[in-house]
Amino acid sequence: MTHRNYTDGDTLEIKELWEVAKNYLALADQLKGKLGHILLSKTIINLTIDDRLNENFLMFSAHLASCAIRLCTIDEKLDSKNNTRNSAKQLYGRIKLAIGNDAVPDNEEIISVVYIILRHNVAHIEEDKKPDNSQIKSRLYLQQWLQDVPKETLFDYMKNSCETIKSRLIVERII
Repeated sequence: MTHRNYTDGDTLEIKELWEVAKNYLALADQLKGKLGHILLSKTIINLTIDDRLNENFLMFSAHLASCAIRLCTIDEKLDSKNNTRNSAKQLYGRIKLAIGNDAVPDNEEIISVVYIILRHNVAHIEEDKKPDNSQIKSRLYLQQWLQDVPKETLFDYMKNSCETIKSRLIVERII
């Protein structure tokens, strides 16, 4: 029995997404040992071509991105049923608006929506087909922020995002 107005199909889909997200994070965690601290401490800008083409590094990055996609979908499904006022998606929108208005967003807020930023960056999502200057500015700012985060730190942020989503799923009695 679930806490909110989820159908059995909703609950099953969210559980499946959660299991897949956890699996991708676990696979990335397994690869951390193969990559070593030096490679994991690099930011996107500091990576060499050989680093980028390292099979373990590619798979590590792909697993984090795949985890982010599942977390975003879970988040959207939870918010669609709960009409959440302070959802991650709304926070992401406020961050983008602040950046577009030349304000510097709080780094902790950005970290709390890192999975959305990662998903948008990986999928090259354009919310608006004809973005205005503030939308372009916010997209570039968040892309740069993501590029400045060492891969090991990004993994830790994603792990924290998983814990946050897990807490929401427990509260909703889905897991």
